[in-house]
Amino acid sequence: MKGPMVTQTLRGLLGLDPLHWRGDRTNFLHFNGAFDSLLGGTALSAADMAAYRSFINTIVFQPNPNQNLNRTLPASFDGGNPTLGRNAYIGTNYATLLGVIQLNCNTCHGVNKGTEGGFTPAAALQESQDMKVPHLRNIYQKLHFANAPGAQSLLGFGLAHDGPDSSLTNFLSRAVFGSLASDTVQKQNIAAFVQCFDTGTAPAVGYTRTLTAANVSSVSVSNDWSLLEAQAVGSTNIDLIVKGVVDGRRQGFLFVTASNRYRADQLLAPLLTRAALVTKVLAGGIISVMGVPPGTGTRLGIDRNANGVLDGDEPLPSLQIVRAATNAIVAWSTNAAGFVLETTVALPAAWGTETSVRGVVGTEFNVTNVLAPIGRFFRLKGL
Repeated sequence: MKGPMVTQTLRGLLGLDPLHWRGDRTNFLHFNGAFDSLLGGTALSAADMAAYRSFINTIVFQPNPNQNLNRTLPASFDGGNPTLGRNAYIGTNYATLLGVIQLNCNTCHGVNKGTEGGFTPAAALQESQDMKVPHLRNIYQKLHFANAPGAQSLLGFGLAHDGPDSSLTNFLSRAVFGSLASDTVQKQNIAAFVQCFDTGTAPAVGYTRTLTAANVSSVSVSNDWSLLEAQAVGSTNIDLIVKGVVDGRRQGFLFVTASNRYRADQLLAPLLTRAALVTKVLAGGIISVMGVPPGTGTRLGIDRNANGVLDGDEPLPSLQIVRAATNAIVAWSTNAAGFVLETTVALPAAWGTETSVRGVVGTEFNVTNVLAPIGRFFRLKGL
């Protein structure tokens, strides 16, 4: 009997086979049996399970909010020094295995992913069996667990495979860590570093500043904008996009690091400097600058359906209205970003947003409206 085990995350599984604490699943496909034996259903087809694995392998960790926006470690965190903690994590040997192998945190939990993907020998763990090395990229989300008698926990999980430790310092206080177990400063520093562990997604991903005439010239906005531009260089941390209303029209832009300019969502539009965008904001525009995952900038910024036709060059959408008995089925293309369906019962009109449930059929949005006892008029309005 293996007993209860702490549930591991499905994020970041790519390249970490085999799976489970005991490594008893060679790869993700071998979990198919659980649909029958564990869930009481039917195992998936081979094609569906392969598709499921392909989907799971796209799921990555969100940024670690404990890092600085430029992906560096903070000067201090939770009573420790993360930089000194990283040095100790890599360079402080706490034990010798079989009289030969020097053990430190990095021996098993490599700093790139928080794991080397293999197993830690039972002797090194002082456990009854070898254990698959879990990664540490989500440790910051597993803390704040209270395991005292009668305590209630709203956050966190116990650490290690069977969840007995409520904090990193408690975990590092185990006898298996030798002299480190009694070194309070080293434990605090290592705990601080692990809580700031890089997740593989840069902290600037998702970071957004909305700029108006009131704040576009502020030092705070300027510094953040410069940081995002710097993070976009090399496209290893982020792509940088801009979305908003410029020159009275909804527009998107992609930061092109080679020219240090912003490409608009129209093929023939000139590239704009940052200063030019500031001028347009001061003239009444409103924009948001946002860091997005590397490789996604074109789709999120200037070509949302990735069809090669930039968003600003896409033809305006048209409505198709078909009567079905006492209903009207109103349809328009799902590629029509930035439009809302409005309705009225009379012209000239006081238009109001159509709030009926919207479905998707093929490549079109569909809304079914009841016409009785009176007819209706519909339109798409650009936001």
